[in-house]
Amino acid sequence: KKIKFQSGDLLAFRPNKNEAARQYSIAKVNGDILLSIKKHDKGLCSTILSGLNPSDTIEAHIDYNSNFHLPKKAKNVVLIANGTGIAPFLGMIKDNHKQQHIHLFWGGRTHQSLELYADLLNEAKNENKLSQFHVAYSQEQEAKVYVQDLILQQSDFISKHLQEEGIIMICGSIAMQNSVL
Repeated sequence: KKIKFQSGDLLAFRPNKNEAARQYSIAKVNGDILLSIKKHDKGLCSTILSGLNPSDTIEAHIDYNSNFHLPKKAKNVVLIANGTGIAPFLGMIKDNHKQQHIHLFWGGRTHQSLELYADLLNEAKNENKLSQFHVAYSQEQEAKVYVQDLILQQSDFISKHLQEEGIIMICGSIAMQNSVL
């Protein structure tokens, strides 16, 4: 059914009544929920969700996450994500109708990882909804490069951004978050 939600809210999915609900950060793209989920070999939810067909339905609910929405009044926003943590940011960028300056830092394993999101990111760049996109690939060269390495390389920009009271939002692994902080 039609439920109001925003990018950054959480989709809570319970694989069965005996399991705790798993929460996934979502994007709102053209009124639809966009999820990005990595399938894990022993992952209960990722296995169920990856086996769905386009006409299949699931039962889930939205948990509002008001502390993780794109701030309306911020002029400059830095979004930092790795892997599937990009999902809510894709929706936030898509909804950037005020053309705030959004800088996305994202880390994935390979160029192929980015292909899933390339159309949305290219569209956002063309519509001036995304100011800059910085990407790190951890598995394509001898020396691994992670999103936190990009942040370190851009430390002057990040410092200035914070001095000017810019917003930074992070979504992804706890290890990445800790390293960025």
